[in-house]
Amino acid sequence: MAANTFFTDIILLAKNTVNKELKLYPDKCYKVEVIVDNESCYRTIIEWERCMGELLVERPDFAPYRYLSLQVVATDTADFSFVYCWYDSEGDSLEVIEEKIIEGIEAGFNY
Repeated sequence: MAANTFFTDIILLAKNTVNKELKLYPDKCYKVEVIVDNESCYRTIIEWERCMGELLVERPDFAPYRYLSLQVVATDTADFSFVYCWYDSEGDSLEVIEEKIIEGIEAGFNY
């Protein structure tokens, strides 16, 4: 699979997975803001009652991930702490990426 096609597939997968997962929890308190949504970047912020997450898909110049970063941090404490953190890497399939996005969103809802 060509790198451009795979990157585009990851952006589409990320958007669809976020939308699908958030619809599973209509009664939970959350706010979603899409910051960037274009062919080269997708960035969204999700706010839950006690934590906040950022999902970022881009082609970074230098980062600990290949294309996707998902971080959920606690907002109910003075200390910085991750609720969930995952970075994709070479060799991660679309299935693995989808599973990790779902895990991160569920971690935010369950925190």
